[in-house]
Amino acid sequence: MLAVRDYCFRHYGVKLGDREARIWGASVPNLASQIKDWLLHRRSFCVTNKSSSYVIEELRKWQPDYIYGYSSSILALANYLIDRKTTISKVKLIVCTAEQVLPAQKKIISQAFGTNVAEEYGLTEFDIVGFEDSKGDLRLVNPWLIAESESETDTIVISDIYRTSQSYVRYQTGDIGRVESKKPSDLGGAKVVKYLQGRVGDRLVYGNLGDSFHASEISRAMNSYFSSGGAVLDFTVVQLIKGECFLHVSIEPDIGLSELCRQLSESLKKRTTVSLEVLPGTIGELEKLKNKRSYFIQCLEKPAGSIPRET
Repeated sequence: MLAVRDYCFRHYGVKLGDREARIWGASVPNLASQIKDWLLHRRSFCVTNKSSSYVIEELRKWQPDYIYGYSSSILALANYLIDRKTTISKVKLIVCTAEQVLPAQKKIISQAFGTNVAEEYGLTEFDIVGFEDSKGDLRLVNPWLIAESESETDTIVISDIYRTSQSYVRYQTGDIGRVESKKPSDLGGAKVVKYLQGRVGDRLVYGNLGDSFHASEISRAMNSYFSSGGAVLDFTVVQLIKGECFLHVSIEPDIGLSELCRQLSESLKKRTTVSLEVLPGTIGELEKLKNKRSYFIQCLEKPAGSIPRET
């Protein structure tokens, strides 16, 4: 697994063992992680809205060759740097993992750190499965894994053909996406992962009539807003009852959260013809909503009052 990771990193001019900064949303230090960090020449940093200034100063002292971590946490640091018209020099690569990252968000991160941004698709069981090449395709890069998508559900299935304990392992990931063939590039093989979304449970958003649309429309609508000049921020949409959902954001939008909700409601109506009221949620840290976040969380079985509205 480390060999695959090193192969992907070298594609962007860095290698495993170079000085690495790991950016996470929570810190769980233990002896094993400290030893691993020392062996692999890396330091781990926990990012919250209140810790951005401290983390930036520590990164300047550490002077990492590359930065690796949660997309939302790296985006928070990028916004901090842009707001203060400063940067961190000599970073050769940013790798976003564990959470989806939109094209507009990647552009902001690249601008803030002055370097390339690559998206990684990984699983705890196999480490890296797919890695973004220089053309923006999420290439399958592990030669011991066979990835495919089930035709009926678009659920990604991984087959591990090189296990010492078992001769063959076929694993349903629960991730929504599509594996397609494409002309080989300078990274990985001839297979790419497209339309990668969240887990099966987070797939559908329901209108007040019981009609629904795919949650990917939310990320597309938000990316259109960012691309049209809106401030790029981190966000999560939570649905508790049919017909409405709450928009939670990391920072106050430049047009105000209520106005952003109104625009998002209109945009989704045009895109899907489903009536959905987007309501203001909270402004601040989003890590409390879910450990490993996606842009949409469906929890229709929970009481409506469990997610507070903005006042």
